[in-house]
Amino acid sequence: MKEFFDIVILDNTIRAYTISLSIIAIFFLFKTLITKIVIWILKKLVKREVVEKLDTEFVAYIAKPLRLFLLVFIILVATHRLQLPHILEFKIYKLAFPDILEAVVRGIWIWTFVWFCNRLMFAIAGVLHKKAQLTEDKSDDQIIIFFRDLLNVIIWIIGILLIIKFSLGFPLNNILTSISLVGAALALAFKESLENIIASFIIFFDKPFVIGDSVKVGSTAGVVEKIGIRSTRILTGDKTYISVPNKQMADSVLDNQSRRTARRATQTIELSLSVPGTQLTYFIDSLKQFLSNKLIVNSYTVFLSDTGKTAHVITVEYLTNMTQTLAEFNNFRQEVNLFIINYLDTQKIEYAASSSTVVVSQATN
Repeated sequence: MKEFFDIVILDNTIRAYTISLSIIAIFFLFKTLITKIVIWILKKLVKREVVEKLDTEFVAYIAKPLRLFLLVFIILVATHRLQLPHILEFKIYKLAFPDILEAVVRGIWIWTFVWFCNRLMFAIAGVLHKKAQLTEDKSDDQIIIFFRDLLNVIIWIIGILLIIKFSLGFPLNNILTSISLVGAALALAFKESLENIIASFIIFFDKPFVIGDSVKVGSTAGVVEKIGIRSTRILTGDKTYISVPNKQMADSVLDNQSRRTARRATQTIELSLSVPGTQLTYFIDSLKQFLSNKLIVNSYTVFLSDTGKTAHVITVEYLTNMTQTLAEFNNFRQEVNLFIINYLDTQKIEYAASSSTVVVSQATN
């Protein structure tokens, strides 16, 4: 039996192959248990209030990359003592195949580790974001999403540098020096992108708006759905998503409608010049009485703003509280308009347009 295990196949004994395959087989038999142990250790490193919500999403996010990372690690450990067969010692474009194979394996291992770290960060950020959504303050939602996207970029940049260093074997000092030179050139080429990134920090610290606010920038109006590193995504009234560059969001005049203390409505009523002043006074007083009886109205103004030209012009302006929705506000505006129409019909008061006449004259020679 001992002689059987000493048989050499492709420069390695059967004993060496058996040990390597046994290690890999043990991992496949206990991979679920090993994964649970690693996840349990990671949970211990996270705050207790976060752990309570990590059972499902946390495992779903990191289980697959964690298993792949552990699998590559176990394969590296299991095959560490195996000798590469001489038949595979050849060159490809002046590069030795063993060196290429080692670089590829290292690159795969580093990539799985970076993927695992990235998914771990997304899992924790997802739980924190759901917890932040339970609070009334939406600024914490903005902070979590912003740093999640920022860390996503940083993690992958670090991963690329690790692959370049430990897989390809290039020194990082020379790479960082080259990156700094190339970065200066790219900074000029991608000036607008850098301005948008800087604007994202301004939005983050200054907080002119947060996720969930109703804003209007230029001709774009809607609800802020996401504040990214480069742009802000807005859901318009037409239920379409529009991405506005952060530079425009920071530099333009922005109307944050969610921070209004009241909703304002203004309208003008043009009545015929034949309407006597007594009827105008009764109408203005009745409209004031109607608005004063409405609890949602904070303040109102009804007055005769102009007369003597083509019509008696009555200006109506009122402010309502922000506790009502936009649909409720529009319904109240409709209620005010219907009151005005019914009153004018009952009192037989004519609008300016209804009493206008057109005189056509013909010149004679």
